[in-house]
Amino acid sequence: MYSFSVYYKDRKTADIIVNEDNVIYKRYSEDIMSVPFMFEPTKEHIVEFIKSRCISKERVENTPGYLENLGLSSYEPLEIVKKTHGIMWEDYMWIKFPDDNITWEDVKVRD
Repeated sequence: MYSFSVYYKDRKTADIIVNEDNVIYKRYSEDIMSVPFMFEPTKEHIVEFIKSRCISKERVENTPGYLENLGLSSYEPLEIVKKTHGIMWEDYMWIKFPDDNITWEDVKVRD
């Protein structure tokens, strides 16, 4: 089981809990640009969302030291996103895990 919250800048837009049997998805926004899903996602949707929030395996293979810099020994998208918070240059969405004590100011790569 794992869980995380999705933020758009400093605003929480969704909570996701993935259990063995199901996904619990709570959406707090109707803005399609600020939430990961406008529908009830499956586990497969969550896995694809997490993969979409990290560098591709092919790029990692061509970027020596990337995993080591994150403190990881293998390519595991969930573990990468736990380190990078899924922040991307293209949008303002990011992921916060329950033990994270961070804000938008800590993770943003641009204003």
